Formats: sequence, structure tokens, C-alpha cells
Amino acid sequence: MTKLPDTLQFIYADMVMRAAGLEPEGPYPGYNVPWPCRCTECGAQVTPRFRQVRDGIGACRSCAMRARHAERRARNLPNPGGRSPRRRAA
Repeated sequence: MTKLPDTLQFIYADMVMRAAGLEPEGPYPGYNVPWPCRCTECGAQVTPRFRQVRDGIGACRSCAMRARHAERRARNLPNPGGRSPRRRAA
């Protein structure tokens, strides 16, 4: 893969971040450097790396956790971090 000029790298990175639902709050810092952004879905301040967002690993942890818990509730699965009630011996 050939290296893009800096201006094109920024434009491409900005488009990828916006497509993932993030609003970049600074200039493109680099491929594997945390990039301050704001999630357009929940408004959270996040610092994903461009590499992770581009590869589909994720953008906003808050939204990912909310979706995961909603999925568990929909499937009626127990929360893995939650405690189950103690059973008393009869």
C-alpha cells in the first residue's frame, strides 16, 4: 500500500471516524495514536485509535456496552459481572 499525502490521510481518516459515528476534536494524530473524539450517538468523550475504528474493532465503549447489555436483556441472559442471589439451605 502506498503512503498517502498528509492532507489525504487526514481527509480519509476524518471520513472513517465520522462514518463510525465519531466527531474528531483535533487534527489527525496518526495511525496508532489515541484521537480525541465525541460520540455522535451518546455524546461521550472517547479516544479511539484510527487503526481500531478502521478495522471495525469499535469506536465508543459506552455505546458498545449499552448495546451489549441490551442484547443480554433481550436474550434474558444473566449479567456476567453481577452477583447471583445466595440460596438458603432448607
